[in-house]
Amino acid sequence: MAARHISKSPLQGVGGKSPLQRGRVVGSLLLALLALAVFWAVRKLVRNMQKPASQMNASPAGRRLIQRLEGLRLTAYLDTAGVPTIGWGHTGPGVEPGQQITRQEAEALFTADLAVAEAPVRALAARLTQGQFDALVSFTYNVGAAAFEGSTLRRKVEADPADATIPAEFRRWTYAAGAYSDGLANRREEEIKMYNS
Repeated sequence: MAARHISKSPLQGVGGKSPLQRGRVVGSLLLALLALAVFWAVRKLVRNMQKPASQMNASPAGRRLIQRLEGLRLTAYLDTAGVPTIGWGHTGPGVEPGQQITRQEAEALFTADLAVAEAPVRALAARLTQGQFDALVSFTYNVGAAAFEGSTLRRKVEADPADATIPAEFRRWTYAAGAYSDGLANRREEEIKMYNS
């Protein structure tokens, strides 16, 4: 029996794969390497956008958020919990119903109250984005430093600022004087949006 000579097609290369098939394999590998490179570049960028909380201040956007959520009142009033309040949500023993202040006095009170709200957020060991820091300062400005310090929200942020359950922790704080508040629920959604920005 004569040996048959089987010739390869010019399109068939080594290992029975055509140059086109080998090109697809190489292309897939290059695409996978490119995707990996992009992943690491984005990860590094996000890491660089995060800072230790201890080195942060409320941004202008964070300040505007708090002022918008609080609203400016130059005449003292009772808030939803029955607490005498003036300026941008300022409370304290010196606030009396009917009391009046100027816008400059309101600015001074806001600056002092903002520093009080920033302090426990700066005490976190976590690295935060500016949006996360601003949202937590807004939250603390509203509920108070002691409430933030004792909250599950603070503990979860400290453990992992990217924890997917953090928005639910913001949403737990929607009650004033034991009653559900639409205003607080809306505020928490604004803070969640800022936190995730």
